[in-house]
Order: sequence, then structure tokens, then C-alpha cells
Amino acid sequence: MGEFIAARRHLERVVELYDFETHQHLVDFSNNDPKCISLAWASHFLWMLGYPDQAVQASNDQLTLARRLRHPFNLGFSLTTGCGAYIYRRDADTLLERRSEGMALAREQGLDVFDAFTGLLWVSETQLNCGLVEEAYQSASDALDWWLSITAKVCAPYMKAIMGAALGRTDRVPDGLALIDEALSDSDSTGDKWHYAEAHRLKGELLLTGTGAGNAAAEQCFKDALEISRAQDAKGWELRAATSLARLWQGQGKTKEAHDLLAPVYDWFTEGFDTADLKDAKALLAELAT
Repeated sequence: MGEFIAARRHLERVVELYDFETHQHLVDFSNNDPKCISLAWASHFLWMLGYPDQAVQASNDQLTLARRLRHPFNLGFSLTTGCGAYIYRRDADTLLERRSEGMALAREQGLDVFDAFTGLLWVSETQLNCGLVEEAYQSASDALDWWLSITAKVCAPYMKAIMGAALGRTDRVPDGLALIDEALSDSDSTGDKWHYAEAHRLKGELLLTGTGAGNAAAEQCFKDALEISRAQDAKGWELRAATSLARLWQGQGKTKEAHDLLAPVYDWFTEGFDTADLKDAKALLAELAT
């Protein structure tokens, strides 16, 4: 739902209550170790809250716990869904290494959800960031097809947004925009809002690729992304949206406005300065300061 602060409070409560010797046997009847699953999702929402290094720590901690549990489902979940930090940090090497292990485990254990859906979904954004747009589209499309085949809807907006962005980068901008609009509509109808701000930003980026919509429409998308991310306390999404809007303003000669928008968002961060988003923002700020 994009309520990342509340999600973090629940995570902290799980960690506080959890005792390995007492609770490791929960997997015998629930299939989910509460701490392992909570940390896996934390690898996503801690990044979104603006803590990239803590997101990595959560990802590594849950994988260590999953290996200790020796339980295939939790290990498969950790090797796929639990890699959120590496997706958003754009650390393709670590993500693909874990995905490879996760896929081998999925096929060995017959865990179709990790092979057919989760592994494809999480790798699609990395492929997109690496410029492998055709592969990104196919990965997200295959994941979505399998997911809808079991009538599931959660994460569908995220998959459609990735597919839309990929189509836009292969000169199919109208098709890409239509898919992102569908993703936004799905988010509105289901309440699935954890990538809501990013979908707006991706739409803005596509609108800048020459559809005739003009810069004003793209600017509004970036502003919508900023408003949503701020309402969600999602500093990770806010930084991306601010960077996109600042670049647009830079091109319009509004250098001071661009700097004044981006600088306080960047200055908020206390960690993760080796990540791609923060490096991009720092480089843009240097340009805007000259």
C-alpha cells in the first residue's frame, strides 16, 4: 500500500519478538519463517524509505537466516524476492548471482512461483536499467502472464510499468504509455501503491521521448511522482523523481530552480552514496552549480 513507515514498525516488532530456537519450527505448518519473510520485504521498503545500506543488510541477514533454516521455500524467497536492495541499487551482478541460485533451487524443488514469476519479475528492472530493453519486456511479460494465470494481482502494476518503460525505449512510445496508464489504473483499483510514484516518473520519462505531448505533461508526471513519494516518506522514489524533474528544468534553463529542488533531497541521505541514484544526483548537482 506504500505505507512504508508502518511496514518498518511491523518489521522491527517481528525482529524484537523473534527467537530462532523457539520459532524456527513455524515453517513446518506455515511454510513462512516470519523474520526471514519480513526481512525479505524490508530489502525493498528500506530502500524506498531512503536507507540503501540498511536495505542491503536486511537482504543479507534474511539470506543468512534462510540458509540456517534449511527450508527450500524460505531460501527460494530469499534468493528472489529478498534481493530488493540490489534491484533498486542497480547492482546487477549480485542480483543475477542470487537469481541463478534461486532458479536452480526452484527447478530442483518444483517451486514454480520462484522460477516462473518472482525470478523473472525482479530481474526485469535490472535488465531495463542495463539497457536490455527487449529482455526486460519479455521477463516482465512472462512473469505477468504466469501471475495472472493463477488470478493474482499484487505486483501487476509494477510489471506493467516495467513493460511500458521497455516498450517506450524501443520506439513504441504510445504502447508504452498505454501500459503505464494501465498500471496506474490497476494501482488505483487495487491499492497496490508501492511503485506508484515510480510509475508516474517512468510515464514522464516516456513523454519526453517525442510523442507530441510536450514537456508540460512530463513535468506534471514528475511533480505527481514527487507528491506521492513525499506522502509515502519514500525518499528513494523522491530522489529519482527530483532528479528527473531537475534534468528537465536544467534543459529549460531553470538551473537555480533545479538545484534548489534536488539539493535538499540529496542532502537528506546519510548512506548509500555509492549507489547509482545518489551518484547520478550528485553529478547533476555539480552541473547545476557551475
